[in-house]
Amino acid sequence: MALPANPWIARNRYRWVRSEVSAAIGGRPRRILGCGGGSPVAGGGALILLFSSLTWADAAGAAPQSGPVVLGEVPGPAAASSVPAVGDLDWATLARYDDGWARRETAGRADIGRMGAAERLDAALEPGLQATAEQRRELEASQTGLQEFGIRADRLNAALNALEATRFSPTTRLVVSTYFTPGATHFGGTQNAPYPVGLDAAAIPARSRNAYPAANNANWGATVMNYEVHLNLLTSFTGKDLLYTRLNSGNANRSAFEGNPYNLLTLDKSTAPRAGANVLDATRLYYRFPIGAEVTALVGAVARPTHEITALRPWFYGAEPGPPILDFFTLNGAPGTYNKATGAAVGAQWKQAVAEGRPYLAASASYVAPSSDAANTTDGDLGAGIAGRYSRGSLFGQVGIGGPGYVVAAAWRYGQCGLNFRRGTQFANQRQPCAPTGSGETAFSNNVALTAAWQPTSVRWLPSINLGWGASFLQQASALPVSTNSATNIAESQSWSAALFWSHLLGSGHAAGFAVGQPTFVTRLRDGHTPQDGNVAWEAWTALRMSDHITLTPSIFYLSRPNGQYTAPGKTSHALGAVLIAHFRF
Repeated sequence: MALPANPWIARNRYRWVRSEVSAAIGGRPRRILGCGGGSPVAGGGALILLFSSLTWADAAGAAPQSGPVVLGEVPGPAAASSVPAVGDLDWATLARYDDGWARRETAGRADIGRMGAAERLDAALEPGLQATAEQRRELEASQTGLQEFGIRADRLNAALNALEATRFSPTTRLVVSTYFTPGATHFGGTQNAPYPVGLDAAAIPARSRNAYPAANNANWGATVMNYEVHLNLLTSFTGKDLLYTRLNSGNANRSAFEGNPYNLLTLDKSTAPRAGANVLDATRLYYRFPIGAEVTALVGAVARPTHEITALRPWFYGAEPGPPILDFFTLNGAPGTYNKATGAAVGAQWKQAVAEGRPYLAASASYVAPSSDAANTTDGDLGAGIAGRYSRGSLFGQVGIGGPGYVVAAAWRYGQCGLNFRRGTQFANQRQPCAPTGSGETAFSNNVALTAAWQPTSVRWLPSINLGWGASFLQQASALPVSTNSATNIAESQSWSAALFWSHLLGSGHAAGFAVGQPTFVTRLRDGHTPQDGNVAWEAWTALRMSDHITLTPSIFYLSRPNGQYTAPGKTSHALGAVLIAHFRF
């Protein structure tokens, strides 16, 4: 039997079928995929949709009729071009597309209800829906994987950016420090003539023998304007190492502040170039680099290991913005040990790696040869080479413990002949004479130091307290003559100092300091006599920070008996000085 045509169904069959199917299955939505060219049915066969008890009208507008009707079809890919229009279908045509189904349904012309049609539709669509769900799961899984991949890619990109940001390029910085030091020194005392002739005066160096107040004021008492400039070149190749070059110049060659006539008058910020005033001089050239996490090594042509490769900085006195005034008070109370010997050097320091704020142990060792530029191996006066008999070398070692606000250290220095003890009375600070060539003897000194320092960690108005003591034990050459005032007569000497340092005074950035002590003085003579050597030094200053780049430091200092044993018996000789230090840093 031919099915009557229905023009509305033919034009709107998919939209109409969707609404009808939804009504047939109680409102549950179903999707009918494909429109002529695709099919949700596995195998690509034609899907025939039928309902019974459907009311429709023919094209001529006849009365509505009821009966089994084909609602629409979803052809597979193979049959898409051969499926006829809905109105042209009859049972024979249906048999060609689904022979088995047509035979079952046409037997006895049995009609099916809407629920039956819905069941058949659901059974026909189920394989397609299962395939779609599986594809959906795969799509969701792939989307999850893509999201995770994107997150990892973002993390990798961020890590690469961070690594690129920390990549270090070799760089050099220039830091310039300039010091203006206007000031003057006044000499006083009861000695009014050179050291008396006949009291072993011949053994006294001429400068010390003729140093008495009247002569000192005439030769060194004028107000002067000195300067010192440091050109600091700091080069790093890895961000953890340092190639340090310092060029100095100054004009203190004829000033009392360069140790004239007493070495104790030398200021910490005073430069007298060896080639003459106002000449640029290389005073530092070394390379410092880490070895692992706890060890740092240093090697250089011009270095000062006692201050640049020590395990611990034993004092807090004199930290920026106000350095000590006299050079003696930069030596931690032990000039013979921390003697600032400068030359070709090698050294290493170890510092225990601990959590921040915890106590730590530290140690260092170094060697320096101040005469490393001299090639003559027999010149005891000028020194010669590295690790030679007359190299004037120093072996230095330090151990200690440091923590938040405190440091305790012990140091030792072995010094060859030809070196002095940095700062002391004119008698104690002479160079230790070397044994005559060919004598087979060796002259040397052993120097020790003990230091302790404490500084407040929270109460800023309290000063730091710094204590230091040193001693030197000299082994003299027995082949050299000994007299009361000769350098060969010195067997032992000592020194000490104490200092207070306020890092925050009169507001942030300002500082002040006061220090007192006895520079190196002789405590035992080889000839058995009692030494008449002694001197007390003190200084006071305040550092006023005018800006981040300018600091003004007015200061005053006093030396009670700088000539020591070379002061005429029963007489006095002292020195009082004042200096204003203007520091410019950029």
